[in-house]
Amino acid sequence: MGIMRTALVPLFFVLVAPSWALAGEALPTSQQIFDRVQKADGAPWESERKATVWVRNGTTFRRTVWRRDKDYREDDQNGPFETQSGNYHGQRWRQDENGVTLLVQRDPGNERANQETSVVRRVQQPVDGYVIETRDAQRHTRRVFVDGASWRIVREEVATPNATAVTTYDDFRTVAGRTEAFHWKTADGHPENTVDVTVTSDLPANISDADLRIPGFRRELFTLPDGMDHVDLPARILNGRIYVRATVGQRGLDFLLDTGASTLTLDGAIASQLGLSVIDQRSMVTVQRHSIGEAIVPRIDIGALRMKDVVVSVIPSLPKERTDTTIVGILGLDFLAQAVFKIDYEHGRVTAFRSDAFTPPGDPLTSTLPVRLGTGSPETTVVINGVKADRFTIDTGAAGTFLLFNYFVSRYPDVLKNGTYGEGESTFWGVGGFGTAKPYMLHELLLGKTKFTDTPGYVVASDSAFDWAQDGLIGSDFLRLYDVWLDYEYSRIYLVPNAHGLHLMGY
Repeated sequence: MGIMRTALVPLFFVLVAPSWALAGEALPTSQQIFDRVQKADGAPWESERKATVWVRNGTTFRRTVWRRDKDYREDDQNGPFETQSGNYHGQRWRQDENGVTLLVQRDPGNERANQETSVVRRVQQPVDGYVIETRDAQRHTRRVFVDGASWRIVREEVATPNATAVTTYDDFRTVAGRTEAFHWKTADGHPENTVDVTVTSDLPANISDADLRIPGFRRELFTLPDGMDHVDLPARILNGRIYVRATVGQRGLDFLLDTGASTLTLDGAIASQLGLSVIDQRSMVTVQRHSIGEAIVPRIDIGALRMKDVVVSVIPSLPKERTDTTIVGILGLDFLAQAVFKIDYEHGRVTAFRSDAFTPPGDPLTSTLPVRLGTGSPETTVVINGVKADRFTIDTGAAGTFLLFNYFVSRYPDVLKNGTYGEGESTFWGVGGFGTAKPYMLHELLLGKTKFTDTPGYVVASDSAFDWAQDGLIGSDFLRLYDVWLDYEYSRIYLVPNAHGLHLMGY
């Protein structure tokens, strides 16, 4: 299963403002409150440079933001790690700790909107003023508390099935005609995640294109040996799982090749045995809550490929396979973005191609999937019982055919009536632990050019698992019917039916 790296993004201020009495008056609308907050804050500067210091679980890092109108760039320095993100001329982007730059593509817009309801209430605690409460179909609730005297947003609460994150704002200062909080704190009930943020500088500034321009890759993790346009990896494929042999610190270790993972990942026990320092430890939830941190591995060799000073995510444990293979790491986005990869499920082979030596497959039965990589894993559009779902991850690390998440189910309960739920529940492993899923016989699924009918799969039953804006996973039981080509540079995945796939598809 994929790992989603958490971004340390502050809960942004909602633009809002005041003027009417609190007692004895009709309640203002949320838009009226927001308008008054904006008026109290003052007009935003056309451009600015802002510096903040963040402290979390004993780790201190610094963020600098350059903004000009709607364009911006953020730079986070966290000890030896640097990440960046931004928006330039309407194109969002991000760069991770290993220097991989990704463009964040927009969804096609086929999906039904996540319905929200909003209500305004008068409150006296924890602030004398108003709260604007918004709920969506996934049972996510956001509450914005506005002080009725100053018309400042002083508190925000975001509640999900996993936790309630509370952010409090204080130390409001007025600089060059604009007022904002110079300090805030966010806590979600898990002390390791508590973040304390102080603004050290925020001033109008002249921001140039050079400050905002999208950077290329900061470095290449690996290159193919001189004179070679492709190399086979030391890989084997068992039951749809792709195991790649790597050498780390003179030890031979098995990694899972996982398109659903947004990072390279290492088992915590192995990190300890290798003497690695794990930085910025906190917790997050994928299937269950688990700890996560980052470390630097001096060298990883995979066949002819050499990688140095590799940043990896460190988690407590990885799944125990029902084979003679013990997975101690995951090869995710950072690795897969360095070349074009062909996964030949039929012959158990994985090949890396130099990007400039790659020609897309010409087989007329090829399905070309446009994918969006902004989340760190390839999302594409899949048709479920006639409905287009834009956020399905092509996940080589996931067993089975498909897995539907609550994000899809909560917005399309009527669509799933055209199918049949099975009896009981099944247990599955994902990053962080075990979850439960209900068997479901899907009437129709369209993946690229291939229509699958009356296909068994699963719907997530665990309330807290995969609780984000993603529809589901396409797993290895589908993918093993193809030669799968991963071309992350051009945001494409190619599916070419293999002999087994051709047989099942009736060719």
